[in-house]
Amino acid sequence: MFLSSLLLSLCVFGILEEIPDEARIAWAIHDLRIIYYLKGDLEKAENLTLRSIRIKRQKEDSQGIAVSLSQLGVIRMKQGENEEAKKLFSEAYQIAKKLPNKKLIKKITSYLKFLT
Repeated sequence: MFLSSLLLSLCVFGILEEIPDEARIAWAIHDLRIIYYLKGDLEKAENLTLRSIRIKRQKEDSQGIAVSLSQLGVIRMKQGENEEAKKLFSEAYQIAKKLPNKKLIKKITSYLKFLT
């Protein structure tokens, strides 16, 4: 948690890009997305989420991809794009069901049930 907060602070001050570990950058971007989402800036939150997904795919971070896809699904729901949200949650579920993180699977499943 401390590392994530530290990276978030670095991002806010514009020096995050200097950190070489792209996986940490992806999670920090993911955390920064929360701020924009809560402020109601869905476009910025979406762009940050997409950037995080790209990096996580490059790093083959399956859990990270599933988390970020589900977060993008939440953004799509907020935008009223429920069919697109459902596709994102379905993709996240397909990844998450191969992982030991049952809490993540349960969360994604609850979104899918809500949209059905």
